[in-house]
Amino acid sequence: MTMSWTDERIERLKELWSQGITASQIADELGGVSRNAVIGKAHRLGLQSRPSPVKPNEGEQAAAPTPKPKLERAEKPARPAPEPKPAAAPRKKPATRVREVAPPVTRVTRWTPPEVFKPLIVSVLQQAGGELDADEVFAELETLTGDQLRAADKET
Repeated sequence: MTMSWTDERIERLKELWSQGITASQIADELGGVSRNAVIGKAHRLGLQSRPSPVKPNEGEQAAAPTPKPKLERAEKPARPAPEPKPAAAPRKKPATRVREVAPPVTRVTRWTPPEVFKPLIVSVLQQAGGELDADEVFAELETLTGDQLRAADKET
């Protein structure tokens, strides 16, 4: 819930502020506002600044510091303009190194990828009218592709 600054609350803030009540005490008195909200509102209203409790001499008018006498200094001679630097020689580009690229590695799989068997499985099932169990499908595939099967294809 956000507290709004009503005219009555502003008047109460001004009254408490002029009495020298701390911002924390004013916040407790008003309720629903923080110490920082009280300080911010007082600042926006232009209420008189108060001395800081942390820095005790800040609010008091200190005697004007006595100015230090200015020492007369001998004038230094002006520096001569720096000499222009000679133009840098153009840089040579380093030789481009040619990397040898290894030939692509072909991976040998131990078993035949499933995509190879998919059309064969479909044709075996279509020929049998879809009435084969898994062992019968595998037996039929072995007879069709016996010479193409790899050793890992036969492992279970």
